Amino acid sequence: MYMKLWKKLVGVLVCCLSLLPVHGCRVYIPDWNKQENKRLEALLEAIQEEDREGLKAQFSPRAVEEAENFDAGMDYLFSMFQGTVQSWKGSSGRTIMESIEPKGRSVLMKSWYTVVTDQNTYKFLMIDYPLETLEPDREGLYTLRVMREEDEETQRTRYWTDMMLPGIYQPEQEE
Repeated sequence: MYMKLWKKLVGVLVCCLSLLPVHGCRVYIPDWNKQENKRLEALLEAIQEEDREGLKAQFSPRAVEEAENFDAGMDYLFSMFQGTVQSWKGSSGRTIMESIEPKGRSVLMKSWYTVVTDQNTYKFLMIDYPLETLEPDREGLYTLRVMREEDEETQRTRYWTDMMLPGIYQPEQEE
């Protein structure tokens, strides 16, 4: 008798669980690519207008604090980036790493973009924490590396972790 009752109960449970997806039990999965594209657009606007506060607002508090000289990085970027943006395109090689723990969630995203202006073509590397509840002061852009396309081979390292420096990257100046 218990066996028949048990089989009926399992059957009803399986039916109920199989109907959950049909009845709109939706899970929200953010479109990280869209969010990263918006981040790039905000960066480009701030760079074009030389808006220091707008540029700084894209970065996490931790990146600004840990950067060797954040203001010098902005100065370098404003002087190096020339022209008016004509177009931009993200690479297909984005990397998204997600960590879900009992205390929170962290998403790390690495993105490459090609930005074309009326004067030059640039490569952008963005290392971003678009979501960070484990360490909230890390949420936001951590690394911005902008280089002229012709300088990419000399300024790009083999491993992206070597390029993960806080703030805005500046190549070392030769003396």
